[in-house]
Amino acid sequence: MDNIGEWYHITAPDTYSYLPLDFDFSQNGDIWVAFIRHNNLDGTLVSSGGIKILNYNNTILDSSDDEWHELISPDILPGGANQDVYSLVFSETEGQEILWVMTADGIQGYIVNGYNLTPIYPQTFYGNIGITKGDRLKVDHQNNIWVITKHSGVRVIRANTERWPTDD
Repeated sequence: MDNIGEWYHITAPDTYSYLPLDFDFSQNGDIWVAFIRHNNLDGTLVSSGGIKILNYNNTILDSSDDEWHELISPDILPGGANQDVYSLVFSETEGQEILWVMTADGIQGYIVNGYNLTPIYPQTFYGNIGITKGDRLKVDHQNNIWVITKHSGVRVIRANTERWPTDD
C-alpha cells in the first residue's frame, strides 16, 4: 500500500513461484519472500518452495525493472532446497545482518552476503518441536528472535543465540 492508501502487487518471476507465506526487507531494500512447495493432484508443480529475492530497484510501482534472484546455495536451508519456508525475518547482531529462516526441520540464522548465506550456528534451533504452517518468527528491538508456534507456545532465540526457556 502506498502513502495514499492504494494497494499494489508484485508479480511472480516464473510459473512455479506461488503460495508465498512471509516476506521481509533486507538492509539494502530487497524483498525476501518465503514460499511453500505444492503440487496439483496431477503432479504439476505450482510452487517450488524456498526463498526468492526481489530487487525492485526502488520503483515498487514499476515492475518493468524488477529483478528476481535465488539463493546461491538453497540446499543450506534447514531440510535442504525447495523446502516449505514458513517464516523468515531479518535481525542484526554485532553489525551483521542475519536472516532467520523457519522450515519444518527447524530454524537457522544466516549471515547474508548478497544472495549467499552462511549459517551462524552449526545446528538448527528447535528442530524437535514439529514446526508447521502458521508458526512464525518475529524480531524485537533487541534483535531477539521470537518463535511463535500453534502447538508448543513461545520460545526465544536471544541475540547471542542462547535459547529461552533453556530447558529445550
